Amino acid sequence: PKVLIITGVSLLVLIALVFAGWFFFLKGNNSDKEAVVTASMEQAEKEEIVEKKEPVFMDIIELEPFENIKLKKSGNMGFLAMNISLELALPVMREEVEADLFRIREVIEQETGKLTWLILRVPQGKLKLKYTLIKSINSLLSEAMISNVYFTRLIMK
Repeated sequence: PKVLIITGVSLLVLIALVFAGWFFFLKGNNSDKEAVVTASMEQAEKEEIVEKKEPVFMDIIELEPFENIKLKKSGNMGFLAMNISLELALPVMREEVEADLFRIREVIEQETGKLTWLILRVPQGKLKLKYTLIKSINSLLSEAMISNVYFTRLIMK
């Protein structure tokens, strides 16, 4: 019986040592893996931050959003909310256009207000507004500086 007890205790100690060794080595490998994963995640975050920087297009001017432009009366939709970006013919014209942004915004509101929601709900109406805005804005400036108008958001309400 004493031999059986000693063998049982020895077996338990051996199992405990095997488990402790396994746990120690497994834990050590995980911490190494975690360090590698953490380092690669930090690198990915740095790359993502670099990628998230907004590209600078010197020939595009994004205007402040227009929230409630009153449309010509017809039907249920009476207001328009939109974001517009202007494409310059040449990037060197940026300063002159930015100096006239207040007047440009007024022209955009006036020209848009002349249209009804029935016209603006179809693609041809949006194109009509686009070309009207290009013509009207260029007439304000000393020369034709706006080559395109982009509607980045257009919501009728």
